[in-house]
Formats: sequence, C-alpha cells, structure tokens
Amino acid sequence: MALPEHLFQAAFEQARQATIVLNAQGIPALWNEAFEELFLELAGFVPDKLPVPLFDWLQERDSFQYSYYVTEILLGRMKEAQVESGVRAADGKRLWLRTRLCPLVTPGREHEERWLRCSFEDVTDLKLRERDLVSAKEEAEKATITKSQFLANMSHEIRTPIQTI
Repeated sequence: MALPEHLFQAAFEQARQATIVLNAQGIPALWNEAFEELFLELAGFVPDKLPVPLFDWLQERDSFQYSYYVTEILLGRMKEAQVESGVRAADGKRLWLRTRLCPLVTPGREHEERWLRCSFEDVTDLKLRERDLVSAKEEAEKATITKSQFLANMSHEIRTPIQTI
C-alpha cells in the first residue's frame, strides 16, 4: 500500500530531530522546522541563505572537519557516520552537536543523484554535565590521595614514639 506523499512531508516537518537533506556538493535541498530553528541559533539566518556548502560553513565556525565522512558516505564506502563536535554560534557561545550522516537513497535513481541526510542534536547540556563529572572525579581522586598521604604520615608518627618504649 503506497502512502500519500503529504504523510511523508508531514512526518518530516513535524519530527523533533533537526534534519536536513543535502545534495552531493553539500548544498541544502530540504530541511525541517527543527533544523531551521537550530540553524537560526547557530547562524542567525535561515539555511536557504547559506553562501557555501553546509559542512564548509560549520568548519569555518570551529567545527569538526566532516569532509572525510561525507566523501566516504557518498562513495558508498560507509553506511553512516556519527560525529560530536563543538561549533561557535552566531552569538559567540559554543554549542556541541551530535551529527548523524547517512546516504539518502532514491529508488530507481541510485546512480543518478547522490543525497545526504543529516540529523543534528544539540548535546551541549550533556557535554557540560560530562565535563562537571570529570572535574568532580578528578577532585575526588586528589582528595583520596591526600587522605592516603595523611593516614600514612599519621601511622608513621604514631608508630615512631611507640617503638622507642
């Protein structure tokens, strides 16, 4: 049973995951509302005003270099890739994005057109909590070392006068 195209369009538009479809050159062809909101936060403008390919633009904003993954996926050597990368937003703050890249196969046109489907998730809060946990762990390890040194010194101080008796 073939579903009407408007159902697919509605499902794509209403998805909470920021998703964009790029052509083989990295130029945005289609995106959903969630991506437009994320991109507005990152760039301060909508994706159709993007002057260069998306991943080139991200790299200019101190982001990860995606070119290897994009090439491997478009050539069919990788089925998908996931990358976490920091990126500088338009307001100067640093956001962390988890990006999933995969080929978008169009039935019957596999050899004519190459498309890339990308989804983005803002994981900034997760990264900040992770950094706080690492910092707390390091502090706890320092406290343990200090406690061990203190107990070793106290044990020595207590044993030394007793041995003279």
